[in-house]
Amino acid sequence: FSYQWEWWNLYRPRPVSKEALYPIEAEFGEPQWALGVTTYAFHSSHQLICTYSQGGTWNLAKFHIPNKTLEPIPLSFTEIGGPIVRGNNIYCTASSPSHPNALVRINVLTHQVEIIRQSMGVQLEAQYLSPCQPIEFPTEQGRTAHAFFYKPQNGDYTGRSEEHTSELQSH
Repeated sequence: FSYQWEWWNLYRPRPVSKEALYPIEAEFGEPQWALGVTTYAFHSSHQLICTYSQGGTWNLAKFHIPNKTLEPIPLSFTEIGGPIVRGNNIYCTASSPSHPNALVRINVLTHQVEIIRQSMGVQLEAQYLSPCQPIEFPTEQGRTAHAFFYKPQNGDYTGRSEEHTSELQSH
């Protein structure tokens, strides 16, 4: 991984420099202070299984090294972390606004998902969950900022349509 052009992307070392394997506006890495975190694992000498964040959600993909192609694995999860590959299975943690964090097994070939263990035994009702919507907006110097919008939702209450409130949290 390297931070050559403001994104943590995949690179291959070369004798004199680095070769960008798949330049894309996405993060293939995690903050450097998060020790012991991995975002990729080798499936074979020619294929990586990797996670990347784009547009506010994490994705899982197969990266074919010889032809430098990224093949996203379609999943209903928006947070995916720590992939480990054993044979044709990927083990990782995964969650979404409607699925609590879980240890999952994903077949590399069929993309079939099996939940091994969930972090919560309680299932929350969707009518009380505010779905997360990734949003983008322009900032200074032509850059784009990313944020999440949580539209208020409560199955027991309906507000007046002319009232709109938002809360902004930054970290």
